[in-house]
Amino acid sequence: MEPIEQFERTQPLIDTLEHIQTEATKKFHNTLDTRGQTTDSGLEVFIDEITGLRLRTEGVRQARAEELGFCDKLGVWQRGHSIKKCLEETGKHPVPMRFLDINKGDAEREELRSRLVVMETKKRSTIAPDDISATFSATPPFEGLRVIGSMVMSSPVEKHPEDDTVMLVIDISRAHPHCGMKRTVYVKLPKECNPEEDECALLQRCMYGCRDANQQFEFKVGDVMDHLDMKRGAFSPCVFAHRANSTAAWVHGDDFVLKVQRKRVAEVVSKIGQHLLVKVRAVLGPRGDDDKQVTILNRLITWRDQKGSVAEALEIEADPRHCQLILSQLGLNTPSSRGLGTPGVKTAGVMSPGKDLPKEEVTPHRSVTMRAAFLAQDRWELKFASKEAARFMNKPNEHGAAAVKRIGRFLVEHPRVVQVLKRQPKPKRVDTYTDTNHADCPFTRKSTSCTASFLGKHCVQFTSTTQIAHTLSSGESEWNGLVKGGANGLGVQSVCRDYGEELPLALHTDSSAAKGIGSRRGAGRLKHLDTGLLWLQEHAVSYTHLTLPTSDLV
Repeated sequence: MEPIEQFERTQPLIDTLEHIQTEATKKFHNTLDTRGQTTDSGLEVFIDEITGLRLRTEGVRQARAEELGFCDKLGVWQRGHSIKKCLEETGKHPVPMRFLDINKGDAEREELRSRLVVMETKKRSTIAPDDISATFSATPPFEGLRVIGSMVMSSPVEKHPEDDTVMLVIDISRAHPHCGMKRTVYVKLPKECNPEEDECALLQRCMYGCRDANQQFEFKVGDVMDHLDMKRGAFSPCVFAHRANSTAAWVHGDDFVLKVQRKRVAEVVSKIGQHLLVKVRAVLGPRGDDDKQVTILNRLITWRDQKGSVAEALEIEADPRHCQLILSQLGLNTPSSRGLGTPGVKTAGVMSPGKDLPKEEVTPHRSVTMRAAFLAQDRWELKFASKEAARFMNKPNEHGAAAVKRIGRFLVEHPRVVQVLKRQPKPKRVDTYTDTNHADCPFTRKSTSCTASFLGKHCVQFTSTTQIAHTLSSGESEWNGLVKGGANGLGVQSVCRDYGEELPLALHTDSSAAKGIGSRRGAGRLKHLDTGLLWLQEHAVSYTHLTLPTSDLV
């Protein structure tokens, strides 16, 4: 099989993060008054909710005034109600509100934003604390974004530029206030509204902080997509597709990513704009006047044009700030820090995970471990190492600390990795490859399953997990890994189906024993095999959804 180049490493890049404070900044920050107090000059102090840095007073006041003006214009609340009436109708006091002030820019390019949020907790809410159905909101599978990118880069290059398939990225401004309130909620107005002493307001629209705001916006998006004749996905309600013109959408909160023909971009934006406040962030495409870069959920998405021998491609890079934060937390952000070429810790001959970490080191260790696991969602070479480190989260020990330190030294050598989705023909199927390390854990002797799902040469999903049960042979562990790959592959297949692409699924394994189990029915001579793992045999026999190719195995 032709080797697949999925990632390209970039040169090490050492950037100073804006939200990692220098010692001088920390010293200055420690001298500040707390939020809401005033300085000696009489100016109120405003603090950035994310960085903890002081914000410019006049700029924050202007941002808050703009937010209140929007609330009044949209009719977010109805004033003139009393606290007594609130208690009579709800049995609870009005829910307090507060501003969240942040600088979305930096020190040179200030971009202050204030959002008024409702501080509705389970105790204050009129929704029962255990009523999950009233607050649940769906989120899309992240591989859906990569599938969108793969579909764009698998579309043919058209003769007419207007027929080209592009990636449209839009943002919905002030998403939650678009939704009307479905229940009675009274709020205590902020001091900027100059409320009367006994005054409260009745919410007419959802606000940030309402427990059911995310759910109401999910329903609102579904209604908007209905007006566009885009069908909601069965596998994920956050994925939509238009069967007639091949438009597809991936929705994560107020971020919309669409695969659409260039000639339909204006129409799609206009129709969504009839119901929501739309901000077009980018139209990524091959033309010279198309946008070439955008951030989606802090991932850097870049359209790379073809230049000479460099192929046209869509590049996906993890947020580099997480790498720098890991290095900072581990004390590896100095020029003398030594890097390593592999992220995993050698376990051969290791018989014990070592002593437990001191109490004061537990929380920092857990923080950097989970940050590494989050980074591994886009840095797949870290998947196994971060998974192994996270296994010691319950009782952090010396072995877990060494594993995290090893990841940090690997990031010193390779701070950035870019996934490259090159232009390719339209894929004919979903290919999922599986492999297993039998009893590789020296402490529990449990096995590790690894799966990778491809659309053509584009890897859209990668997993590394520890098997729950102990296995008695390598064939059994390989079968468990194949079952895991089948489940993940069916998930990717379902995402493609929600996008309007019906593709068969093929599983690939290098284990003849696992292939033998999948080719027959029942446990056979493996009497101890969990029958819950035999569902894959039905798909393999029917050949309706899944095949086990006899050739082209990895």
